[in-house]
Amino acid sequence: EALMVRTLGSGANCIGYYMYHGGSNPRRIGGGFFADEPMGIPKINYDYQAPIGEFGRIRDSYKYLRLLHTFIHSFGHQLAPMETVLPDGYQNIKPENRETLRFAARMKDGSGFLFMTNFQDHDTARIDQKDLKISLNLKKESLNIPSNGTFTLKKDVSAILPFNFDMDGALLKYATAQLLTKLDDNGVAHYVFFAPDGFTPEYIFDKKTVRSHKIHFTPTPGTKSSFRLTTGSGKKIIVTTLTRQQALNTLQLEDGRLLITEATVLPEKNKVTFLSIGKPSIEYIIYPSKKGWEPQIVSVDSISTHLEWSKIGNQRISVHPEFSYLSHINDYFLNIHYTGDVGMAFINNDIVHDHFWYGEPWSIGLKRFRTELEKCGEINFYFRPLNKKAPFISMGGIPISAFPKFDNQTNVLSIDKVELVPEYRIEVKW
Repeated sequence: EALMVRTLGSGANCIGYYMYHGGSNPRRIGGGFFADEPMGIPKINYDYQAPIGEFGRIRDSYKYLRLLHTFIHSFGHQLAPMETVLPDGYQNIKPENRETLRFAARMKDGSGFLFMTNFQDHDTARIDQKDLKISLNLKKESLNIPSNGTFTLKKDVSAILPFNFDMDGALLKYATAQLLTKLDDNGVAHYVFFAPDGFTPEYIFDKKTVRSHKIHFTPTPGTKSSFRLTTGSGKKIIVTTLTRQQALNTLQLEDGRLLITEATVLPEKNKVTFLSIGKPSIEYIIYPSKKGWEPQIVSVDSISTHLEWSKIGNQRISVHPEFSYLSHINDYFLNIHYTGDVGMAFINNDIVHDHFWYGEPWSIGLKRFRTELEKCGEINFYFRPLNKKAPFISMGGIPISAFPKFDNQTNVLSIDKVELVPEYRIEVKW
């Protein structure tokens, strides 16, 4: 997310990814793999921690990026012609600098967006940047954000803040909240923002452009935060400030409505399919609708899963999953919690998947192997130990919570838990 905020703030109008959806390397005709280096890279797995995983599971990064995609979809036509303005001394900022705010503005005719990041790849010792205030020296005015007091940009947090932003005739001087999208709320323009972590939302409007005497708003983020304004021309607008978590769970449907849910959403015309790993009940909000911002719940029957697994020596395990595919089950995920270097999965002595450890469980969707598993009922795994001199360990790419404990050992390999989790499938028609 921070890298894309930086990219947009630096002037890019087209952003792309490699990889956005993970996949699997096919086998060569006649045998072998396209990635057939002895130990260099996975032979099958081509996931690279992509926002959408190899077996269709979405990762946190998918929702982080969706915040930006939703913003660009709604306001990209305004952002695209804006030029980038960088602060004095930006060229002197080094990767190890943790105190200086990294920001840029994109603007046109005095209106624009501020882009800020407090993130550095592989830097796990970032600090909160406190007592910040940004001064914009525009052609017709000087604008301080915020006008009173300061703000904090927490470590690893990014934000995009609007200034002199035209909201259907009401001029928003600035907001310490990030724009998400705009929708048609029964003929009324409804602007949806969210509060970045650590930010206190504040909105200040130009009093010449609104009929209300109140031009300063400090809503508490959430679905009850909406306030209304009347522009100088008599047009109504609505402003809602979601929490960041609510925004992360927000998808704008093709008809313009908002769908807020933790579940993965597969939208179609007049219906959606929810996918939920391990949870047979799904809470969602569809807005606007007769229910308004009221949460709704849809459920299917819960099922129990069973598997047996055993260790074979120090580097091998045998797993026997038991499951049945019902209409409300989309897939089963086999999660292996281990610490090591590389893992390989075999069915009938044939390698079917592999994994390079990076601090997260190895998750395999079993639907792909349904036919083979119905015949033999067994998956065998082989793991290679992790050497303490492995270069990626010192690069800061492993979460602190998962950092391996070598103690006095040169290598480490631990296989802690194996679990089988169903992915429920629930269809809702509008």
